Amino acid sequence: MEKSTFAPGEPVFLYFEVTNDGPKSVNLLQADPYSFCSGYQVSVSSDPGLRSLCGPGGIAGSCLSSKVALQPGKKRIERILLNFEHNISAPSDYEVDAVRHLDHLGTDVDYFKATKDTLEVRTKLNFRVDQNTESNPMAFQPWVNQLKSTDPEKRREAARTLASVAPPSLENTLLTFADNPEIRQFAPLAFYRLNTPRSMAAMADLLRKAEPGTFEHIKSADYLAESGDQQWFPLLREVAQKNANISSYVDDAAE
Repeated sequence: MEKSTFAPGEPVFLYFEVTNDGPKSVNLLQADPYSFCSGYQVSVSSDPGLRSLCGPGGIAGSCLSSKVALQPGKKRIERILLNFEHNISAPSDYEVDAVRHLDHLGTDVDYFKATKDTLEVRTKLNFRVDQNTESNPMAFQPWVNQLKSTDPEKRREAARTLASVAPPSLENTLLTFADNPEIRQFAPLAFYRLNTPRSMAAMADLLRKAEPGTFEHIKSADYLAESGDQQWFPLLREVAQKNANISSYVDDAAE
């Protein structure tokens, strides 16, 4: 980790670094670190139970993966935003249990046909969210700027980060996520983490307009149910009645 103490609402990243100390080039598994096939399993002491990092919503399915060559003496770094799937907003001491299974094979062998070797790393880390530590008010501006990057991966990373920490000062920016097809998947999380009258109303509006069965539609229903606010029951009941074949909608209305 970058440090051991963070301010409330500050992004907390877990870094994984692999170095090729051998004499030959090696192909490594390359996949979205938030997808279920990435080889990561990360739990935090605040989790209700052991869970692994998944793609948005944890919806199982096919996984896009490939390979990337790592030359001798070179290193590769990936990072995972812990705020994304773990509740670490409250000032407290946290413990992270991280596991990584990394498939690798020499570049002189067909990576997709041959049996691969697997590197397994397990570690425990500790960090603190300290209520007496203040973050820089301008710390989120680079992420806002990154939303306009020419690199789509960087745009999604910025959207994921801002949605996960949901700074109240950026409410107007976060409310626009629902109108952007590229980052709409992060809108429900942003609205829920903001937890303001405007953001919850925007989530209800997203539930009315989004296509049933899509990630943003399912998560909007989930978060409205989790809010415990009775005003959303008629909407959740209507969605459940119209889409009773999707059990989560029925569960949300019941909740």
